[in-house]
Amino acid sequence: MKRTWGGRLLSIGIAFGLAATHTRATSLELSKVTAIRNLVSALSIAGSPQQTKSAAEAQATPTTGAQAKPATGAQTKPPAKAPTNPPVSAQARAQENLCLANAKQITTAMMQYVKANKGVTPKEADYMNALTPYNKKPEIFQCPLDPKGTVSYTMNSAVAGTAINTVLLPSSTVLIYEGTGGKLNFKHNGRAVVGFVDGRCSLVDASRASTLIWTVQAPKPVTPINKRPVGK
Repeated sequence: MKRTWGGRLLSIGIAFGLAATHTRATSLELSKVTAIRNLVSALSIAGSPQQTKSAAEAQATPTTGAQAKPATGAQTKPPAKAPTNPPVSAQARAQENLCLANAKQITTAMMQYVKANKGVTPKEADYMNALTPYNKKPEIFQCPLDPKGTVSYTMNSAVAGTAINTVLLPSSTVLIYEGTGGKLNFKHNGRAVVGFVDGRCSLVDASRASTLIWTVQAPKPVTPINKRPVGK
């Protein structure tokens, strides 16, 4: 009798043990299946074209009434303006001033020559020798940027050998210029030295060069010719 109940108890214990083991195994499998299912579902949602499009639209569409605000403490700066001309170094500025000083000495000597020669300017080819009595420094004819021995300034052929009082607009008419053949050499930061008939000298850029006068008589504006009425 004792063996019978002991056998039954043993059987019952084994049965409960197997059931518990089966339950734990089943719970573990269910947990794994649930985790896998959730992962597949998440991947399906992420890869869905409709969901992707909706997410992209949500990012592209701004929130109504919302405005982007700068971060706290951030300071906005206006956009920097590009310089119209490159900066001029101290050496380049000194060279410009020396070139202007050369032109000024040439025009001053030219005015002295004109005064001593009945108001007539020297001829173009001989103007350097003609000015020697009034300035005995040959270096004034050379720009500091040019090689040694270079003649940097040319006399305007239109006013050479001409009575200076016949120049209509002396303040705008070129007397000497930095260059050759009637063309300016813009070597000083895009500018060239020009001496005028009235004795002034200045640095001229390409824009102002278009307003210079190279003839004794200033060009006159062209006026249209009025046609007479038919029959008169």
